[in-house]
Amino acid sequence: MSIHKSKRLNHKILSPKTQNTTIKILTPRESSLYRKIIHMANTENKVIKLNLGCGTDHREGYINVDSSAVVKPDKICNLQQLPWPFPDNYADEILMRDSLEHLPDAHSNILEVHRILKPGGIFHCSVPYAKCDGAFQAPEHKSFFTEKSFDYFCGISGYEAFGPPKFEMVSVRLTTYGATLKTRLRNLIPFRMFLRHFLWNMYDGVEVIMKAKK
Repeated sequence: MSIHKSKRLNHKILSPKTQNTTIKILTPRESSLYRKIIHMANTENKVIKLNLGCGTDHREGYINVDSSAVVKPDKICNLQQLPWPFPDNYADEILMRDSLEHLPDAHSNILEVHRILKPGGIFHCSVPYAKCDGAFQAPEHKSFFTEKSFDYFCGISGYEAFGPPKFEMVSVRLTTYGATLKTRLRNLIPFRMFLRHFLWNMYDGVEVIMKAKK
């Protein structure tokens, strides 16, 4: 058989239609293994990004996940129930924008993010700042964060109770919301980064980017 003909034959064997025909003559164990190999081959170079607790913030290129069918997510999932329905080392990026604060066990949820991320995968999270009204005025908020909260998962908090670092800190910053007259005037206050230690409502949110260590 010529090399050219052999390549065409191999391509035919691995075509989707032929895959199903071939699997039918395998044992159940061989069939399962074959399907796993085909799945790995199809997803090996695919970038997988999850937008967890998306609400109406559907993002192109992401698997948009939410517990409510009303917002029409790509996948319905109750994030309060662990484990989440994703395999280990699955995602290249996980985005949680204004959703982590709605979960009662943030520690377990962040560890679940670590489980699902591939080595070096990115966790991008934004939450209300614990030193502002917005963090507490919504009754459904169950977890609260400052700019230091995520240090515990990166081994830079000074406490060893959390075990080995799960993430590498890429960046953390305090953010402001809205464009009302009140917030615009607030943003003109000098030395806010220093005053946040003593005054309330200097900032509105915390935005953090971390890289999974495995």
